[in-house]
Amino acid sequence: GKGAEEAGGVMALRALASHACGVPAVVDTQGCLQALVALLDSNSLPVAAGAADALGSCLLLPETRPLILNAGALRPLRALRRRALAAGHAHAADTAEMVAERLEP
Repeated sequence: GKGAEEAGGVMALRALASHACGVPAVVDTQGCLQALVALLDSNSLPVAAGAADALGSCLLLPETRPLILNAGALRPLRALRRRALAAGHAHAADTAEMVAERLEP
């Protein structure tokens, strides 16, 4: 259910945070990024926006860009932007748009 999905997102974020700090992550980076991309489709806009925000942070490490593209992030980011705009969630829409723009060639 939603609780498990959010817990999964929090776990993925924690793993990424430890990875970014140079501590060996428990989860491999690709698996972690795929978990975040999956959360972009969350029914909860704050969870989806949080995942977009986390992917944006990952992009600070240039080597993550091909991995995020490989995980198929562009389509759900565009869908999230549309959903967020429809729901009047401007911050989520802006975040999704910014991350998508940084991913595009």
